[in-house]
Amino acid sequence: MDQWYERCLSEWLDMPMPEKSLQFIKDVLMELKSFYEKEESTTETVALSIATKINLQPEPIARDFLLKYHGILFDVAVFHSHLDPGDLADITCIIVKRLPSQLASQFQGELTWGAREDWDDLALARGRPSEGGRQTRKMRTEGRELLLAGRAGVKIRPQ
Repeated sequence: MDQWYERCLSEWLDMPMPEKSLQFIKDVLMELKSFYEKEESTTETVALSIATKINLQPEPIARDFLLKYHGILFDVAVFHSHLDPGDLADITCIIVKRLPSQLASQFQGELTWGAREDWDDLALARGRPSEGGRQTRKMRTEGRELLLAGRAGVKIRPQ
């Protein structure tokens, strides 16, 4: 294992309650898996289950869980083509509606900013440079539109 991975693992283990974080990641992945395997699962039932897990935690842990959810969301959207991005967007919008207002506001900002960072990382991993500032503005705009559409109850589907 190289030094970068060792440092990241060490930092993660030093975080408060790494077991809870790992369990949360597992729970979210299982919820998303059940959504696509069970007909009785809906975007609302999955989102409410995830939101409940977040809301039951004290603020620092809840904030950490939201960061973990953001990472899972982007990875699932990018690397699992059989998953519908519109459903993931619906789930995320419902979760945001169920969060306390301060956490919801922070998460919306982190989601739109983090999406740009993830996009850049993905572009670099694929050997293609991103489009810099223009792409940043586009991702922020799309993130805001996604969350606003979700608040208004509009379903967004890929074109």
